[in-house]
Amino acid sequence: MAGSDYESYDPISPVFNYLKIRYADYDSDLSQLNILNPEDKVNLFISMESIYKNISMIQDLEKKLLLYKDFKVSFISNVLNLVAHYKRFFKNNTLKPRIFIYQTDLGSDEFPEYKYNDEFRSYYLNKYNENPKYTYLTDSLKEEIIPELITYCQFIPDVYFITSKNIEGSLVPYIIGNNDTSYKNFIISTDMFESQYSGIPGYCTHLINRFSRDDNYRFYMIKDIIHKLTVKNPEDSDIITDTISPYHIYCGFLATIGEKQRSIDGIAGVGIKGYTKLIRNGYSTNEIPHDVTNPEMIGKAFHNVDSMNTFVNNYYCTCVEYMYNSLTKAHIDRILNQITDRSDINSLETINHTKFMSHPIMLEGLL
Repeated sequence: MAGSDYESYDPISPVFNYLKIRYADYDSDLSQLNILNPEDKVNLFISMESIYKNISMIQDLEKKLLLYKDFKVSFISNVLNLVAHYKRFFKNNTLKPRIFIYQTDLGSDEFPEYKYNDEFRSYYLNKYNENPKYTYLTDSLKEEIIPELITYCQFIPDVYFITSKNIEGSLVPYIIGNNDTSYKNFIISTDMFESQYSGIPGYCTHLINRFSRDDNYRFYMIKDIIHKLTVKNPEDSDIITDTISPYHIYCGFLATIGEKQRSIDGIAGVGIKGYTKLIRNGYSTNEIPHDVTNPEMIGKAFHNVDSMNTFVNNYYCTCVEYMYNSLTKAHIDRILNQITDRSDINSLETINHTKFMSHPIMLEGLL
């Protein structure tokens, strides 16, 4: 691509559009769940890390961002318009939404999970803080984009930017949802790690991820993902989705395959087929109770001691419920104290007609 083409090319908007589920599709999915009533209060959580990851996959990213003179303004506008897309959907359906954009803070340097894995989250932090390929992106995020987004979200009613310093970002929905259980909670993410929320009562994750070029990309229940992964061996799906405690068995599956962004190494040679075979054998010999919730008990399926220890440590760095229990009150308050409102619609309208004139914010969807 020639230099002049780069200058006229917007490399980032497609990333945000990818996360916008069409209203008809989202409405169909939520109708199938049959958990919403008119006037319900809803929390929607949008993963900022999904945005970072997809942007980082753009070829020649640094060059494209440096030549795209509107990069920072466009990024902020795209985030706010992504929020507006979903806020308008819920309001049009007579629901009362709060929208949270959330991420693991890029300045994090210590996590409770270090007692199980001293490399936890090092891949994510090193990628954006140390890799020269992402220097311009990360500097822009830290110095301008994130601070401005935090400020603008404070101007907008019921919209919040939550950044979790030294707390795994994927715990943000659980922390906020657990603080006020009168809300029903929905998550938009591309991160398989967060698919586990669909196994927690009161939560639903829409995992936007194409498994193949022409595939349907919306998966919102654990069983949908497992069925997709086990299409050639449907009996492997049943061992996870039809148990008494599918959430914990599913977390065990995630702990087995590992997670690169969180520096969790999987158990060598054990994929979903191997894992389900181990669980099935454990059930048949009564080594594992059908209502198991304890990782040490699930780990008994691995008769190799090293694999068993790796599994248990991985589980404590994977299962949202267990990770939440490792947090202190100070951790939790650090998240909840970011939920502040000081709405200033007039300032937003002024900024929209000046700074964002070339990349307008859909204010009618935000307010």
